[in-house]
Amino acid sequence: MKLFEQAHSCLMEILYKKTPFKLAVENTCNKNTIFREDRKNLTNIIGCSLRHFYVFDNLVLQVSKDFNDAQKVALYLFLSNNLFVPVLSAEEVEAALKKFEIKEADVNKLKDLSRDKTKLIPENINNDSIEYLHYRFNIPNWVLKMWMKHFKGYTYKIVKSINRPANHYAIVNSDLLKPEEVANYPELEATQFDGLYLYNGNVAPKRHSLFKDGKLVTITPAEHYLLSKLDLDVIRKIAFYSETFNELHLQLMAMLSANYHMDIIAGTAEAYYQTKKDLEKYHLNGVNLYDTGHTSIITCLSDKVSNFFVAPKNTEFAEFRKSPDYFNRVDANALDGYLSNQLASLISASDFVEDGGNLIYMVTTMNKKETVQIIDEFLKEKSDYKLVEARQFLPFDKYDSTLFIAILRKEGSND
Repeated sequence: MKLFEQAHSCLMEILYKKTPFKLAVENTCNKNTIFREDRKNLTNIIGCSLRHFYVFDNLVLQVSKDFNDAQKVALYLFLSNNLFVPVLSAEEVEAALKKFEIKEADVNKLKDLSRDKTKLIPENINNDSIEYLHYRFNIPNWVLKMWMKHFKGYTYKIVKSINRPANHYAIVNSDLLKPEEVANYPELEATQFDGLYLYNGNVAPKRHSLFKDGKLVTITPAEHYLLSKLDLDVIRKIAFYSETFNELHLQLMAMLSANYHMDIIAGTAEAYYQTKKDLEKYHLNGVNLYDTGHTSIITCLSDKVSNFFVAPKNTEFAEFRKSPDYFNRVDANALDGYLSNQLASLISASDFVEDGGNLIYMVTTMNKKETVQIIDEFLKEKSDYKLVEARQFLPFDKYDSTLFIAILRKEGSND
């Protein structure tokens, strides 16, 4: 019963304390000294419970509305094990359910309701409805309504795409790995984008030696597109304001060598500490890191820059493909705060771009309020900027990315 108890404790943390999935699993494994095979089983059964949460929760509620949180979590794990990932013995599950004082009659009723895996969604729900997509793809209703409003017929393609595992793409750091050496690594597959590779290794990129050594750097096709559009070199000054951890500093290392110069203003503790580890690990001595918000950019920069990247906090819909618990953490009530902060971040950064330079806005979302609306409002505020390009990348298009970018050019003074 040990694995069930560990999975139960971990899933409780994720669902009711909103601990991120990867962190909760890591904490559980460290606390209980869980090794590779059990870790895999733990991750699978918890991930399955999260990916089917709305369907499982609906089934449990049909049995009884009186279950407490601990009992519901035990039943989610029971359904995962019984329907999709049988990593626990029937005896172990039965003993665990008894421990949580779940009646045998309720378990049998749940078995009857879930006997046919192809009919877990209530039959009275129309296949063309938002409610169907909510259950079928485990997406919050408010998000689906937003996408239906903004993207209409593309919504089904979006939710279908984000329910597939995220692909891993990489660029080569030519200072450390010669392009001709890439052929020695069968886990790297050339793509339709020049210099961009699809990684198909058996371990996560961060555990592969090529990524650990900085020979490869992860990047999405949309980020690759963005950087290829800009005039970047080691001489021109670059700045980056980020409230979400982003590997731009490593991507530039691969493209420009480790000799480039950049100022990074990290607006959150997570972005600061993750970036700091990278700068120390890869000896990026030309990169200055500051821990402060966008209102204090003036205290960090001594000169104006040619390219200023701005990545403020946003709904981060790209996380749907990466984190099975993201549906539980994305918050509609946070949106208004994001919008005001996004506009303020852009305006704060805009004062530090040289004439002819670029202000680059990048958010991993699919929400027109956070994208085109923000850019429209910014241009009304800052008449000295001109929109060069704005583009929404969607997870089902050839760029396989969830990202919005806007390149804004600072026009020269008429004085």
